[in-house]
Amino acid sequence: MVSNQTIQSTVDRVEIQNVLGRYCRGIDRLDRELLRTVYHPDANDDHGVFNGNAYDFIDMVLPLLKDITSGGSHMLFQSQIDVESAEGCPRRAT
Repeated sequence: MVSNQTIQSTVDRVEIQNVLGRYCRGIDRLDRELLRTVYHPDANDDHGVFNGNAYDFIDMVLPLLKDITSGGSHMLFQSQIDVESAEGCPRRAT
């Protein structure tokens, strides 16, 4: 029999995959509202050149991307999602 913990871990992985997919789709389509569904309002985003509130990142990056592209094509191939990490946060490795 499958344990409740195994079921919950599977559900958690699917939910994390959905968030990653929404992020990629939001960036690729330059979709501000979709990107805002990926982050908590007080989330921090560290993209190297930007480190601050995630919503501020969206407001900063979308105009830059609109100047250089009409869209993109992020692909999530072999994502490893560890929902049991010591930090209590999901990790993704490609």
